[in-house]
Amino acid sequence: MKIWKIRLFIVLLSACQAETKQPLTDEKMVEVLTDLNTAEGVLESEKVGVKDSLSKIYYAQIFDKHKVSRRDFDSTMAILSRNPVALDSIYNRVLRKLERKNEDSSSMKK
Repeated sequence: MKIWKIRLFIVLLSACQAETKQPLTDEKMVEVLTDLNTAEGVLESEKVGVKDSLSKIYYAQIFDKHKVSRRDFDSTMAILSRNPVALDSIYNRVLRKLERKNEDSSSMKK
């Protein structure tokens, strides 16, 4: 009986641990995701073979530009995927930034 209580205590204790801290801040994720989405838009017009090669180059350049590692980005995305409200908030900010960039580029063309 005591072993069962000890195991239950350990399980409950591990469940109550503080949430894992994400390696990248929300603001950094907004910046990186904005650039990644822009790159994906550019890549949409490419052929499949070329698209795969270019996407690796674009992604590496974006991570380098923002001074983040792919590992930290992936870890942060994994943590955010467990918190849909936070992830939704970040993507809403990304969409607003993309809309502003689109409006700015449209006004420059006039």
